[in-house]
Amino acid sequence: MNTEMNNTAQSGVTAEACAWVAQLETGNMTPADLDAFREWINRSPRHGLEIKRVADLSADLNVLAELRDSLSQAAHEHRLSSVPGKKSVSLGWGLGLAAMSLIVIGVMFMQRSHNFSEPLQLYTEVGGYLEQQLDDGTVVQLNTNSRVIVTYSQDQRVVSLLKGEVLFEVARDKDRPFLVLAGGKRISALGTAFLVRLAEQHEVHLTVTEGRVQLAELATPDKGLLAADKNSSIDPSMQGDVNAEPIELSAGQRVVAPQSAAPQAIELVSVEAIRRTLSWQNGLLDFSDTPLSEVVREITRYSGRQVEIVDQELANLRFGGVFKTGETELLLEALEQSFNIEIETISDGTVLLRTSKTG
Repeated sequence: MNTEMNNTAQSGVTAEACAWVAQLETGNMTPADLDAFREWINRSPRHGLEIKRVADLSADLNVLAELRDSLSQAAHEHRLSSVPGKKSVSLGWGLGLAAMSLIVIGVMFMQRSHNFSEPLQLYTEVGGYLEQQLDDGTVVQLNTNSRVIVTYSQDQRVVSLLKGEVLFEVARDKDRPFLVLAGGKRISALGTAFLVRLAEQHEVHLTVTEGRVQLAELATPDKGLLAADKNSSIDPSMQGDVNAEPIELSAGQRVVAPQSAAPQAIELVSVEAIRRTLSWQNGLLDFSDTPLSEVVREITRYSGRQVEIVDQELANLRFGGVFKTGETELLLEALEQSFNIEIETISDGTVLLRTSKTG
């Protein structure tokens, strides 16, 4: 009786595997399909063990071509078997199809493993924006003038932030930790969403919008500082070498971690403040009681234009308003009208802000 039950359960797994293979064979898997496929693999240890066993098979890629017609026909018959009133595929044929499916899945996983060794580089120009879904379902959004290198392996997922600012929405994978290396720091995701900015002097700004993360300083921070002109990533093997116990941040918290120094005190951030921080996702700059010095930095980040405050007493003036990221001139006009300042553009294109003499 137990044997019959086991065979029935195995045949169900076989049928499901056949259905997945049929869909994989079409080459038209959507991100949602891939998420569902991963969920099926992880749903039961039996599924995972079967896949791992298949991944160890030594399959000749030519076999795939030889079986393509048979597999397509088998997939067609399997689809018919799921329609009410249609005759089911026999268990014997199902097992035969399962054998072919093992080859297909084995090849798929070998190709996936091959792709692990090929880092993916993503970048944006000044004023640019990019949203990219990675192979594991993680979504990364790159803000202006940003660059990352993604290096996935069977053991871990590592993203090296070379410059700029990136929002990560991390897909869960208990077997492969997700790490971001930036400015001599290591950020470990614990099923979460978080924003990382590599500012001047390799200062790391970390804001957690969902879940939890850990922040640690690499034991060899000099090797952890990325040179954007070299387009090189940090050696992922460094991820375990840290100076001290990591600190943990939860949703609604932010911290600034200077280069080769302990992080500053963790701050609480309101939902509204996080919304303003992420306004660039919608192509906007949202200022609220923001120091003029910070507004000036944002103008440079998004336009590439150098803006300098000549009279430093202006630096702490507070400014508010919402502008499109490309509306630099409109933003400068608003600053001129809001404060007692003069704006001058000199020959090299630099914009100078100084106290108005006629005010």
